[in-house]
Amino acid sequence: MRYIAIILAIGTLLFSSTSYSEIANLYDQGNYAKVYKKLKKLANQGELKAQLDLAKLYINGDGVKKSYKKAKYWLQKCSKKSSEAKFTLATFYLKGLGVDKNYTKATTLFKEASKKGNSSADYNLGVIYEKGIGVKRDINNSITYYKRSANRGNIDAQYNLAAIYYNKKPKNIKKAIYWYKKAAIQGDVESLYNMGWFYANGKGVLKNKIKAFNYWIEASKRSHQKAQNELDKLCKTSPWACR
Repeated sequence: MRYIAIILAIGTLLFSSTSYSEIANLYDQGNYAKVYKKLKKLANQGELKAQLDLAKLYINGDGVKKSYKKAKYWLQKCSKKSSEAKFTLATFYLKGLGVDKNYTKATTLFKEASKKGNSSADYNLGVIYEKGIGVKRDINNSITYYKRSANRGNIDAQYNLAAIYYNKKPKNIKKAIYWYKKAAIQGDVESLYNMGWFYANGKGVLKNKIKAFNYWIEASKRSHQKAQNELDKLCKTSPWACR
């Protein structure tokens, strides 16, 4: 299974997709002092994107001393309108970054970000309920949040959802394959390997060594050693499937 997603050190700041072309150029040039000065002015004027970008400067330590406490200040300023700010604040409370750990606050903030359509928040809530992090373990709740995130294309949520369906008793191989396939289409290496295994062994699908080869060859291209080992065995016993 995969665990909590932490989106903190964000390389691409929001101004790169706004009209702040001058600030974007200064950032690309590594002139963080001027970036900070200009962002601070805009942030003090109530500019949402500037407040979020300023928080990221403090998180990354770009041109300023890294400070989660100062990042928290600016995140709180824009959190009412920004799901990303809520998500990052939740992570602070979850990990104790610039604040005391507080799983209740973290969960509340993740839920608020989730309501605004934040896929990573949904994913983290799935992990929180699956593992019982500060809450009573609840697989059904976990599945609900993983599904929300998975339906928005989150690969890790798709993988974890598949793993839950495969490992639960009784297994639900059909649903496991559905989500492994979704993740495999997006290039997830473990899902590619697992789909190859299903087809090679005829588990939940009709046995198809050619499809197994196709999945394993894609996994091996991503340096998955087990997939490469399975390919070696498959091509020795059924060379026709490897053409």
